[in-house]
Amino acid sequence: EQSLRRSKVKVLLADLLRIGMGLANGRRAWNEMGSEVDWVYERFAAFQSLGSQFNRHGVFWILETNAPLFMESKHDRKTLILSSLARYLEARAYKECDLLVCISEELKQIIIENMDIVAEKIFVMPNGVDTNFFDPDKSQAKRRFEGCTIGCVGGRAEWEGLD
Repeated sequence: EQSLRRSKVKVLLADLLRIGMGLANGRRAWNEMGSEVDWVYERFAAFQSLGSQFNRHGVFWILETNAPLFMESKHDRKTLILSSLARYLEARAYKECDLLVCISEELKQIIIENMDIVAEKIFVMPNGVDTNFFDPDKSQAKRRFEGCTIGCVGGRAEWEGLD
């Protein structure tokens, strides 16, 4: 990311590469799996909508999103030049998929308000841990703090709703 931020030319080339790779990988996935699958589950990435190739052939397409990527890539990461095209393609993927999975109610609202997607199409499935399966009372963790301690590996943004 830091290398890309230093050069608008590199960012533009990365955008063009992602567009080309998205088209090529979508065709490749269809050619390899084609109608052998009953449904496709894809995590959305900027300029990528691999499931659209399957969807055009009648395969059920579930698309998961963890961020409004056109916003995150342009404003937070600053790794996007073709932001209008990215926004258009992201909205189109959200509209074309059969089911859109969001990781929080907050993200669902952002998608509804900014992408004109109907609420009934969106299913919220939060990231997290099933504490019935991973019971914290069954482990004897070394505690640095009293009470519940949560670790997070990776970045965090307000729209994730982790408050």
